[in-house]
Amino acid sequence: MASGAADCADACYGGVFGVKEGRKDFFFEKKKQETFACLTRRGLLGGGAAVVAVTAAHAGGWAADVGIYAEPTLAPGLRAVGRLFTAKHGAGVAVLTAPAPLLLEQIQHNAAHDLLIVPASFMDEAVKLNYVRAQTRQDSWRDKLVIAAAAGAPLGNSGGLPALLGLGTVAVTDATVAATLDGHAVLRALSLTGAAHVQGVANTADGAFMVATGALAMALVYLTDVRANPRLAVAATLDAAPPVLFAVALNPDPPSRNAQAFLDFLATEPAKERLRHAGLELPA
Repeated sequence: MASGAADCADACYGGVFGVKEGRKDFFFEKKKQETFACLTRRGLLGGGAAVVAVTAAHAGGWAADVGIYAEPTLAPGLRAVGRLFTAKHGAGVAVLTAPAPLLLEQIQHNAAHDLLIVPASFMDEAVKLNYVRAQTRQDSWRDKLVIAAAAGAPLGNSGGLPALLGLGTVAVTDATVAATLDGHAVLRALSLTGAAHVQGVANTADGAFMVATGALAMALVYLTDVRANPRLAVAATLDAAPPVLFAVALNPDPPSRNAQAFLDFLATEPAKERLRHAGLELPA
């Protein structure tokens, strides 16, 4: 089962229905409906981009394979680390993605997982609710916020960030359950609201997609979103905005016997090299 779990399908917005040990774990219905409504309003369901993937792990191998719940932007780096782990230990790694609020809802309804990786503020909530083993928590991954443009786009930045943002419409994440990042709040904190003509989107993956396909000129996204898409480039780094801090922790009762081994593996140099390549800042 080495490759079956490791090659789980990507999802732009991380809609996940995990199938483990013959049991189906579904989104908490209200949050699912809110998210689907949000995506539908943006034309991303029913004829738009395929934004919801069904991801499964073979039931027979779940005791060995490691299941990770993570923010969608972290998936490429984690899957790269998962391939290394599989090559070394033999166990598969399934990276199941959704925005942090939906991941917490899934855990509330007993969705099976081994590790949770979400922004630190959401991990605080997970610790309070005993969704993770607090003593295993590690807050050490930082993801920069950037303005992404199409690779090769003739966007000059000689006039600074306000001038750059005035060159075209910028995709900015709305404050909904489908997005962990409130892009409008970021622009307000940097006093850039008046400099940009913005279009609200459901998630940073939504913004990255729209820029990569030429629908919009720019998007406020994570650096990891840009590194994952060769059609994107960093037009500007929001240095005045603090990087988003991500935390990782173990399920109090992980289904996989390899859960602790994978958490330990994340601290090895080969794993950290893959994560840095994906755009994350990690301690030396």
